[in-house]
Amino acid sequence: MGGSLSAQVSQDFSSLTTRGLAEFTPQLIALVGDVAMNPTLPPEEIAILKQQRMQNVAQQKGSPQFLSNRQFRRALFGDHPYARTSETEASLQAIDRTKIEAFHRDHYRPNNAFLLVVGAVEPDAVMASAEKTFGGWARGDVPKPTFAPPPALTGRKVYFVQRPNSIQSSISVGNLAVKRSDPRWFELTLANTIYGGAFNSRIVRNIREEKGYTYSPASILTGFADAGFYRFAADVRNEVTGPTLTEVYKEIDAMRASGSDGAELQGAKSYLRGIFPIQTSTQNGLAGTLNNVYVFNLPKDYPETFREKIAAVTPAQVKTAAATLFGSDDSHVTIVGDWAKVKDQLGAFKTITFVDVDGKPAPPPQ
Repeated sequence: MGGSLSAQVSQDFSSLTTRGLAEFTPQLIALVGDVAMNPTLPPEEIAILKQQRMQNVAQQKGSPQFLSNRQFRRALFGDHPYARTSETEASLQAIDRTKIEAFHRDHYRPNNAFLLVVGAVEPDAVMASAEKTFGGWARGDVPKPTFAPPPALTGRKVYFVQRPNSIQSSISVGNLAVKRSDPRWFELTLANTIYGGAFNSRIVRNIREEKGYTYSPASILTGFADAGFYRFAADVRNEVTGPTLTEVYKEIDAMRASGSDGAELQGAKSYLRGIFPIQTSTQNGLAGTLNNVYVFNLPKDYPETFREKIAAVTPAQVKTAAATLFGSDDSHVTIVGDWAKVKDQLGAFKTITFVDVDGKPAPPPQ
């Protein structure tokens, strides 16, 4: 069939994806259906996968970027599942076939799923194939879990992960934001694009082009079904760890105070309006956009109206969005680096918590 089969899991959904020649659409749908409804879950393969994932966990501890993001998310979300960015040794050891089988039985139901088909296909034929494949799939009650809310965020709090002899610091700065279905998503996206979400953004011009502190700073707005967050991330030389944080907050305060208008705002709008059709021009890109519509309960006309809604955002909305999105006085900072080389630059922060590479509390480095 010239095809492929893959699976993906995220904080809010899991998916099975198959790709292949359009003439094999009925067989591809049947394949996805068989995997979704009738998993065999061979114990020997589960054991191999657990061992592979255990090795991955060990490798992640050697990545300052991973450690920075993980500690940032843990501090931000607390006991909420969005705090989890990967497995741990303990969580992997607790998994067995019985638990996987129970999860599948409880959650893989037709009333908790949807089917997306993108390609040069006949809609009536697709519907017939879908009915043939999934028509006998039994509906059932799906658990509706409740989660502890993220902890209240007050003040600027620093979490430091000691990594002796590091020549740079991996920094995360951010705060809680809105969930993906929030109608303010368009103006928040624009504010983030202007601040640091594009190559010609303010923070990139500041700490990359003008000061040379880092090569690739990033500003990311992430929306989940139940919450969201904003995160600035960069790897910087030890000697500019403190100055980088100073510039990050300076640009945040400027965005909150004045927003953006004129050529800068129009340029950000043009950028977002220009990349959207590129992102949805492929089958995978369009399927991903449609998946977000259904997972996050976005308006069904989201793909058709995205560009015009971005164009309609006003300077006043961008200013309000910046004040909503970017926490200045209330924010989390995570630094992975060598405390001895950067401690003298962090005197402005009154609350510093030390953790080890497993995220467990640790004494201040000597």
